[in-house]
Amino acid sequence: MELKERLSKITIPKGSGTEGFVRSLRGILQLPRVQRIVIERGQVEFMRLAHAEEPDKPLNIDFETLRPAYIIKNTDLVELDYIQEAPKALALLFRRASLDRLYPTVFVGGTRSYIWKWFQSSGLELPVTDELYGLPFVTDEEFTDDMLFMCAAPVRGSTIVDTQRAYKILMPEALNE
Repeated sequence: MELKERLSKITIPKGSGTEGFVRSLRGILQLPRVQRIVIERGQVEFMRLAHAEEPDKPLNIDFETLRPAYIIKNTDLVELDYIQEAPKALALLFRRASLDRLYPTVFVGGTRSYIWKWFQSSGLELPVTDELYGLPFVTDEEFTDDMLFMCAAPVRGSTIVDTQRAYKILMPEALNE
């Protein structure tokens, strides 16, 4: 029986981090006759040898449990009081995590988050990046744009999948304009 090359590609969902890549690699490595794996720009491409009559089974990789919304909804959530100024609100988020003896890991907002406008309205210009105060800033379509979450874990240097508690604060509605 002759073996033929089969090329496949998996797109790693944004916000799933390193664990998303690790899960996809575990799934790929369980397949028979994998010859090559290439990781590039949020995708994992792989080639394996397969018999012509061998069906192509889809990989059942559970990325859903790595989504920021899933993680936040399945952890202890602390909702903090509204604060008008962004710097004070973020200071409160960091303070609460510190009082709980937890380490901030990531900020999460809606896909069109007001976070940058919020800082601008407070008199601070922050560049629009994928970081906020040295922590990753990720988005999830399940959250509205006026929500800001800070995830925290019991060990310094953890990732979002290690979240033990999330802190939520709402940004001013006026930023929606």
